[in-house]
Amino acid sequence: TLGRMNRKLVDVVVPEDLRLWLTENPGKVFEFDSELESGDDVVLQLVKVRLVAIDRLKCVEIPIDNRDFYNMHPDLCESNDFGPDEDKDALYYKFRAVDIIDEDLDDQFHPVGLFSWYPDLLRYGTWDETHQIIYTFPNVTWTDITERPHRYFNGQWSNLEEGEKEPLMPWVKQRFHKDLGEFELTFTEYTQFMDSWLNSESEEA
Repeated sequence: TLGRMNRKLVDVVVPEDLRLWLTENPGKVFEFDSELESGDDVVLQLVKVRLVAIDRLKCVEIPIDNRDFYNMHPDLCESNDFGPDEDKDALYYKFRAVDIIDEDLDDQFHPVGLFSWYPDLLRYGTWDETHQIIYTFPNVTWTDITERPHRYFNGQWSNLEEGEKEPLMPWVKQRFHKDLGEFELTFTEYTQFMDSWLNSESEEA
C-alpha cells in the first residue's frame, strides 16, 4: 500500500526498534558538526535534518535504472560480469520505501529516498536520485543508526567500509530473502512511472 500508513500497517512493515524510537522522538532534529563528524570516509551533505513523526510515515516507490551504474561502479560491474552492451536493453526497477527523513532543513535535497526502510529488501537504504541508484546498509539496525546517524544519513556520498554499504544490483543475485526480478519494469512501465513521478513533484513545488 502506498501513501500515508495507518498504525496497523506501520506495526507490520516497520521494524520494532524504529517504531518505538519514532514514537518517543516525534519530529526529532539531527544537526551534525562538520568539523567533528566529517572525515576521510564521511562526506557531510546532510547537516541538519528533521525525521518524520510516526503518524506521518508514508510508503513511496523508488525507481532505479542501470544506465549510470557502470560509470559509477566499473570495478563492481566487472567483478559481477556486468557492463555496457549495445545488444542489451537497460534494466529498470522500482522498490517500496518508508521514508524516515521528513525534511532537509538546509533545503538542499528533496526528502524522498534520502534515508528509508525498504520492506521488500529488509534493509535501510539511501537513494541517489541523480544516478538512480539505491545504496543499502546490510545487517544494520535502527539502534546502530542512532549511534552514528551522520554516517548513515550521508551514506550515499561517503566512502564507508567494505560491506557497510552496498549498491543495489537487482540484476545480479544478492543475498536477499526473495527474487528481486519481480520488481523489474518494462521500458514503457518505467517511462509512465517517471512521468507520474515528475508530475507529482511539479504539483508539490
